[in-house]
Amino acid sequence: MNRIKIKIDGKEVITEKGKTVLQASLDAGIYIPTLCYHPYLKPHGGCRLCIVQIKGMKGFPVSCATPAEDGMEVTTNSDEIKSLRKETLKLLLTEHPNACLICPESKTCKLFQKCIRKAGVTTGCRFCPKDGQCEFQKLVEYIGIEEIGLPFNYRFLPVEDEDPFFGRDYNLCVLCERCVRVCNDVRGAGVLSVYFRGSEARIGTPFGISHLETNCQFCGACVDVCPTGALYEKQSKWSGVPDKIEESICVLCGMGCSMEYKVKDGKFVSSKPSEKGFNEGQACVKGRFLIPYIVNSRKRILNPYIKIHGKHEKVNLDEALEFTAKKLSELKGKDFSLILSPYLSNEDLYVGQKFARKVMGSNSVDTIASLFFNPFELIRGKRVEDLFNGNYKSFIVLGASPLETSQVLRVFLRKKIKEGKKVAVVSPINSTLSEEADIFVKINPGEEGEFISAIKGESKKFKEIRELLNSFKPSLLIYGNEIFQNNLAKELIELSSHIDLLPASLQGNTFGTFILGCNPDIYPGPFLLEEGAKKFSDFWNCKLPYSKGKGIMEVARNSEKIGVLYICGEFPSNNVPKAEFLIYQGIIHTPISEIADVILPATTFIETEGTYINFEGRIQKGKKVAEPRGDSKPDWLLFSEIAKRMGEEGFDYNEPSEIFREIQTTGLAKPLEYENLEKGIFNMEFPSLEISPSGERKISKTEGFPFKLFFKPFHWSYRDYLLLNEIADLRKIVRPDEIHINPSDAEKLGIKNGNQISISGHNGLFKGRAILNENIPEGFIYSAADLSLLLSESSTSTMDQILNVKIERG
Repeated sequence: MNRIKIKIDGKEVITEKGKTVLQASLDAGIYIPTLCYHPYLKPHGGCRLCIVQIKGMKGFPVSCATPAEDGMEVTTNSDEIKSLRKETLKLLLTEHPNACLICPESKTCKLFQKCIRKAGVTTGCRFCPKDGQCEFQKLVEYIGIEEIGLPFNYRFLPVEDEDPFFGRDYNLCVLCERCVRVCNDVRGAGVLSVYFRGSEARIGTPFGISHLETNCQFCGACVDVCPTGALYEKQSKWSGVPDKIEESICVLCGMGCSMEYKVKDGKFVSSKPSEKGFNEGQACVKGRFLIPYIVNSRKRILNPYIKIHGKHEKVNLDEALEFTAKKLSELKGKDFSLILSPYLSNEDLYVGQKFARKVMGSNSVDTIASLFFNPFELIRGKRVEDLFNGNYKSFIVLGASPLETSQVLRVFLRKKIKEGKKVAVVSPINSTLSEEADIFVKINPGEEGEFISAIKGESKKFKEIRELLNSFKPSLLIYGNEIFQNNLAKELIELSSHIDLLPASLQGNTFGTFILGCNPDIYPGPFLLEEGAKKFSDFWNCKLPYSKGKGIMEVARNSEKIGVLYICGEFPSNNVPKAEFLIYQGIIHTPISEIADVILPATTFIETEGTYINFEGRIQKGKKVAEPRGDSKPDWLLFSEIAKRMGEEGFDYNEPSEIFREIQTTGLAKPLEYENLEKGIFNMEFPSLEISPSGERKISKTEGFPFKLFFKPFHWSYRDYLLLNEIADLRKIVRPDEIHINPSDAEKLGIKNGNQISISGHNGLFKGRAILNENIPEGFIYSAADLSLLLSESSTSTMDQILNVKIERG
């Protein structure tokens, strides 16, 4: 790393070669006003506010686009510069509502709005969603504009509020083009551009169409970089300046992005990607916009309920816990199944499975993740080094699901392409990334095994990719759940001697569920049942079961009455088996909670502290950023309180950190400080388990079922909160009823775009809307996962990814 020395306003500054004058100044704590600059965007030089003077250089260069050079002497705030900046800002103010910005009463106006009619109600600062958080306000105050002396041109553009999640008022736009640049250069969506020129210049979509009609990802990146109120989040539009902003992580996918959480008047109001995290200020629609819907849902369970004479009665928490402990004590020894969620923290998961085994004597503990991943197949081979700071020179994406489930991963790979790294995509589906990748190989679903064989040197196919791997090392293979659901994990482990591996379609804390033994086949470690029972019997000072328990698939298909069903996570069907005692522990009221004997209110991930493992294997700590709503409590606390009321020892936890230390004591993680986990540490040990195949999967055509249905990954949920069911705006973006079919197949069947069609297998059926898509291989159809169909058709303990089906109109 080359270091250079420059002088800025007489102060000696040491900086890195390649940085601009503006970056060097900001690093040294010297403020230079700017409007179009953003740390994650290329220099633009459009606003002309960051001008400086450099000794030996003519004119006033813009500091954001001028590289710092050794020995350079820079002046940032001379009288000439101040005068030029002031005149430049005045010109910008002629096309931005300015009455409030230059009003001498603006500070007192914030208190009691005594001069509201100086500006139109809709154009004054007090009625702007960015009031108090607007970069333009800060610039006017810093540069010292008191009057403009130039005519003001209000554009009278219509407010665009018809799209989901965010709106646009381009009357407040200052044409910094940050939104255009982040949309095109960072996200690769290409939705926004500048139209017309001069005083007629506007930001917008092609031909003024809505964002829904474009390639918009609804990631919110344009909103986040906008310096004014031109782009705004609808849900928190009038929340005002937050009382506090806490930095923590998002667990709605397997990435674990760093986020800023805003709280106002004790209520969580908004989330925004942090520029300090490895995600570099980027997020997906889930992390950026959906978390307030979950936390503040009108369906939130705020109180405990007990079913009395067939009706739910609201009770206090102590009463509900006593009632639950008494019933469980009476039913001890009978069938007991606990369904946890892959979105729970490591501490919740550990205490939950400990409760099932130690208190109830049952290995029937599972999560919905087991429907898509077999823990024996979760790769124990050579794993990814730090994805974001590693030295990989080539990346291969295998399957459609990694890019479907993680928008931020797609952004990261686009960045690597720009850096000159090599990216190849091997998938049945075209994407924006496949168009930019160095190599795109289109395969049919189910052909992933042929690709793995070729990389291992057992086949001469995929020559281009084999050459790329040989020429650009080290390499990383990013793969999806297609691998697990096509019985290819054994082959992939063998491949790990050639290439690092990243299971990028893991959602939430799926890694944590398997490492911490939330599966009927394994104990925490993971250890096989007999070895695990022996180890933890000594550790927990009790006798533990070593016989196999029931998995979630077996429980969901059970037609006989069972003893106790404790649901604390996603269940694949609303038709739960009959149980003598049904406990529902969750965040919102659902059809299952309506039939439960007791309902316990749980917290969301931002209302409690805990650790999570992302798909890299990075242990991250999530902070408590908002107070729990109502009587909701962390899941680990509810399990512990019930256990203590049943007279069990070993559940006297007061804080998540105590549980984490117990997990460490078992040897599941190397010693480390719980408090130092906020940035994430690679620290898990993955002992080798012998692969236990999940069953043969055949996708050959069956008589009467000529099509092969392959599924989009199922990732639109958080615990019992089904995002697509609950959030109307999301259903405008993600159409769960869309069934994609090749136009040639559609023509043979007489199906036109938009027709209602039904898909049926041997036992299941679902209906949807036909979408003619040339990207879909002939003989295949592509649709969102319908769990009821998957449950009825799958022949093994995990879901089959490809099903033989037939298509009918209507």
